[in-house]
Amino acid sequence: RELIRFSSPPFPLPYVWERERVRGARSLEKFETINKRVGVMRSISRRWSLGALCLLAALWLAGCHLQPRLAVTPLPAWDAAFDRASGWVGGDGASSTPLGGGRTLWLFGDTFVGRVEGGRRVQAQLIANSLAVQPGPGSLEFFYRNDAAGLPLAAFAPPDGGAWFWPLHAVRTPAGLFLFLLQVERTDPASVFGFRVHSTMLARIANPEAPPAAWRPELQPIPGTDGRRLVGTSVLTVGGVCYVYGTVEDAPGRRRAIVARVASERIWDFAQWRFFAGQGWEPDSGRAVPI
Repeated sequence: RELIRFSSPPFPLPYVWERERVRGARSLEKFETINKRVGVMRSISRRWSLGALCLLAALWLAGCHLQPRLAVTPLPAWDAAFDRASGWVGGDGASSTPLGGGRTLWLFGDTFVGRVEGGRRVQAQLIANSLAVQPGPGSLEFFYRNDAAGLPLAAFAPPDGGAWFWPLHAVRTPAGLFLFLLQVERTDPASVFGFRVHSTMLARIANPEAPPAAWRPELQPIPGTDGRRLVGTSVLTVGGVCYVYGTVEDAPGRRRAIVARVASERIWDFAQWRFFAGQGWEPDSGRAVPI
């Protein structure tokens, strides 16, 4: 206790000793003894701190060694495919999934449709989503719909027209192409952020081999999803089983990952879904625990 009192900040040792001396509580001899002990403790503490830092550095290096080594190289042909002067000129929230036959599906959220002049978008309109089919490297076929006047419309839209879709991810299975769509609705037209997430929808495309203009999505809401619980942010297929990842907000401003699994040919049947619940897999999404 005395060593802590004599060595702790915010006061330096001489000030602390002077305060105690005035109170008649210590002698100079004891002060020197304590000062020496403090010096020894500080020396030991420095050695332990250095050793701990060396151990942490060694563990960090070992962890880096165990990570897969990735090679990153430019892909000019792919860059050029997205460098466009008219039509589709930009989109956010991009994700991709194999369509089969060497093709890749790209999904985009908010999308600009217009022209680019001098490196800037001009006469561009914003739609909620779009897509592209990539037959091979360096080639992209973008798709969005148009109204009777030729103005751009989102590729996917709720049938009632009272909200919009932001795509999450998609998966191709033997039963067709399935897209996870975030349904969003406006809450305050005067605010840029005046919207809320309503639910997550699952869309089924029965003819993914056809051009996107011929797709007629079937829609159904994923049970138990709302602004707090989202499903379909990423999908991984392993051994004929789809692992559908999502997030749950377990505290204000904090989201954690959850996961469900289902046989790939039964993904349209929500009764077959099972959510990881810690000790096993449960049909109730409300029992899903963060992974």
